[in-house]
Amino acid sequence: GLSGSHQIISVTHLAQIAAFADHHLAIGKTETDGKTKVDVKEVGGADRLKELSRLGGILSESKVSVAHARQLLDQASAKKAMGG
Repeated sequence: GLSGSHQIISVTHLAQIAAFADHHLAIGKTETDGKTKVDVKEVGGADRLKELSRLGGILSESKVSVAHARQLLDQASAKKAMGG
């Protein structure tokens, strides 16, 4: 596939797409005194699960939302391992 020979950067609001990333960057924007600040941070582990839950449209960090995020990551990993 394309990612085997090229670096791909994807911007998405879909947890189903973000789950396939090898590296997950979370981008946030804040405004203070009329100035906008953009923050970018790499997330992994529990923080990645929280971010995938948030992207999935779930505002609360419930056990169910985190379990769903874990399932998305597991399914994406399995599909990538099969070359898909």
